[in-house]
Amino acid sequence: MYSQFITLTIWIAAVKRQISILREAGEYARLLEVVCLNVTHLLRDAMSKVKQTDPRLWLELQ
Repeated sequence: MYSQFITLTIWIAAVKRQISILREAGEYARLLEVVCLNVTHLLRDAMSKVKQTDPRLWLELQ
């Protein structure tokens, strides 16, 4: 159980580093704001309007 916790902690730290790198790359590209989302929650959210407002993005996220 303890080893699984350590593995999860290491994985979360790696994801946070990747998010940081993506945001930094966005700043260099002079993007206004870089947002990282959990797409799984976005796709499963019943109140989400992504499918109606941007069907192409919806398909790409599938």
